[in-house]
Amino acid sequence: MRAWTSVLLLATSLCAACGESTDANEGAVRARIEALLVAAQQDEPEALLPFLAGRGEEGRRVRATGTDREMQDVLRLRQRIRDHLASGAPHFVRFETQGKRSGTVFAWHLTFGDKDAPAIYAFVDINGDLLLVDID
Repeated sequence: MRAWTSVLLLATSLCAACGESTDANEGAVRARIEALLVAAQQDEPEALLPFLAGRGEEGRRVRATGTDREMQDVLRLRQRIRDHLASGAPHFVRFETQGKRSGTVFAWHLTFGDKDAPAIYAFVDINGDLLLVDID
């Protein structure tokens, strides 16, 4: 029953990303980050592909497909996330949105463990999917 409740909460928060509410976006992006962190700990780097934005025709953002170049980026990204997690559990500090020419970017500022150095996980909505575009 507990697992079913978790799945329902995750699905609800991901569906909330479609709305305009900042609170809904906040929760949806947070849920997406939490799922990304779990995927980064898996043995297969391909587990990260559903979370990542790539570049399509004319530079438009699309879902990553696993090209050789993208997989090199996936390996670097996975190591970066694992380094963050090695410092300790994530702490969600601040959420922000920024309007960009290519759309709205949703970002969470996080710290890991006792480190004061922030990490910023930035996502965009592409066809209803929140996809990672950058970790600063």
